Amino acid sequence: MQTVVVLHHNKPSAYLVPARTYEALMDMLDDLQWIPLVQQRIADWQADPDQGIPVTREELANIARATTAKSPKSRTAKPPLATAR
Repeated sequence: MQTVVVLHHNKPSAYLVPARTYEALMDMLDDLQWIPLVQQRIADWQADPDQGIPVTREELANIARATTAKSPKSRTAKPPLATAR
């Protein structure tokens, strides 16, 4: 299946995309919302590296598995605006 352009008076008025394409676009948009939070946390860490919490790759993998097992990715979920300290 391909993307279809719906024209109105020879101008695009809508695009029909396959469900997989739409889902991939939504996943990318979800991921892009995290960029400001990640940038802020990197800046915080660079300002005070001693504030970081050391973790192993295995601990991170366990956290990631637990997070994805509990709830699927939500289309409406937004990253937190500020971090608690």
